[in-house]
Amino acid sequence: LLMTRTEAPAVAAEQGQHDAAPMIAALEAKLKAKPDDAAGWYMLARSYATIGNYGEAARAFAKASELFPEDARLLADYADVLAMTQGGNLQGKPLELINQALELNPQDEKALNLAASAAYQNKDFARAASYWRQLLKVLPPDADIAKDVAAAIDEAEKLAGSLGGLDNLSNLSEKGGAAEQPQQGAVAISGTVTVS
Repeated sequence: LLMTRTEAPAVAAEQGQHDAAPMIAALEAKLKAKPDDAAGWYMLARSYATIGNYGEAARAFAKASELFPEDARLLADYADVLAMTQGGNLQGKPLELINQALELNPQDEKALNLAASAAYQNKDFARAASYWRQLLKVLPPDADIAKDVAAAIDEAEKLAGSLGGLDNLSNLSEKGGAAEQPQQGAVAISGTVTVS
C-alpha cells in the first residue's frame, strides 16, 4: 500500500511523546474550557497521531469533524487515523470518510491516495490505478511521492491485467463447456441418422 506518511521507529515515537506531552496537555486543558474550537481539536488530533496514539487521535478527529464537517483534508486525516486503529484496514468507516472527502474535494491528494489504497486492499486494482492516476495529475511533477505513485499505478495495472486474464480464461472455459454440449447433441443426431 502506498501511504504518504513514513512510519517512525519506536524510539523516535517515544521521544516525540515526551516532547509533545506538555503541548498536548495544554491543548486538552484549552479544549475543556473551549470545547467548540474546531481548529484546536484538529491540532490535538494531529498531535496524538504524530506520537502514534491513534485511539486518542480518532477521538479528537471525531470532535473536529462534528464541528467542521466540510473539510476534505480533515476527513482524510480522520480516515487515515481510524484505519490505523484497525491495523491499517481502510474498509468500513474510514472508506466512508474518504468518499465524503472526495465529494467535498475530488482533488484532495491524501483522499485520492487513501481511496486508491482502499481499492487496492479490496483487490479492485483497476480502481486503485484510476485513483492513483488522478493523484498523479494533481501532484507537482517534482513531488517526492510522484515516483512512488507511478510505481503503484504500474503494479496495480499489472495486477488488474492478470486478474482480467484469469477472468478471460474462465469465460473461455465456460464458453468451451457450452460449445461441447451442442457437439454432443450433434453426435447423437448423426448416430440416429446412421441407424436409419
